[in-house]
Amino acid sequence: MELDLELEDDDLIRLTKVTVGNKLNIIVVNGFLSEGDGNSSDWLSLIEHAYPHHTVHHYDWDACNTTSSLINLLASDFSKSLLDIVFDGATLDNSSCLLKSTVEVGLKQWESATRNTEMAGFLLSRHIDRSEGQFILMGHSLGAKVIYHCLESMKMTDKVVSSVLFGGAIEKDVKWQDLLSKHSQMNILNVYSSNDSVLKKLYPFGSKMSNPIGLCPIEVSCPDRLINIDMSEVVSGHTKYKTPVVGAILQHYMSGETSDMAIARGSYLNLLDFS
Repeated sequence: MELDLELEDDDLIRLTKVTVGNKLNIIVVNGFLSEGDGNSSDWLSLIEHAYPHHTVHHYDWDACNTTSSLINLLASDFSKSLLDIVFDGATLDNSSCLLKSTVEVGLKQWESATRNTEMAGFLLSRHIDRSEGQFILMGHSLGAKVIYHCLESMKMTDKVVSSVLFGGAIEKDVKWQDLLSKHSQMNILNVYSSNDSVLKKLYPFGSKMSNPIGLCPIEVSCPDRLINIDMSEVVSGHTKYKTPVVGAILQHYMSGETSDMAIARGSYLNLLDFS
């Protein structure tokens, strides 16, 4: 991937500092329809258990949002179909048109956001290349794809120490091995759940692909640096990753204390009982 932009400053990147901590920086990246949503409290509930005392930044990218989706929907055949239903009564034809318009708008927004992950990743890579200190990158859904493009574009190879991907909406067969070779001091944690109905049913429809990492492990030749964590036992759906339970389990994996889900989950529940 070659994107040639001369950026004199960071005006093009929307990065907000959420908490101030030590020199290790965490950057969190949300997924589809998150554009303009600066609320990071859900991330903090996870991070305070997995990575306490670090500086946290939220990266807002062109992921589309519900407002833009609604505007596009109203500008489509949706409005005509809705008026037909209101004034003429619902029929099979206009109800089908309503559904078709809704799906088409959603797909166009998804395709737009997916294309934007490349530029978003490039801009983030330029920021990290020019910044002091080291970074942990955490992405959910399409945010995982932003992180992939960021790592792919970076010039510096010692800046990112860990990339943690939750319910990733990106194929398992992209060049993960190349990323690990390039960033030789970095590890990748792929956190996935078999209960993710969004990726099961909608991802193949929108992307024409069917093996997102949010549903399955990534297969590479260095499993000590790419850790697949099956969270199916505690994650019930696509938006259920950002919880203290997941953060506590993640902390166990990162510390090397255990790779057993039942032990890690039990330790967290014991802490709840004690408190």
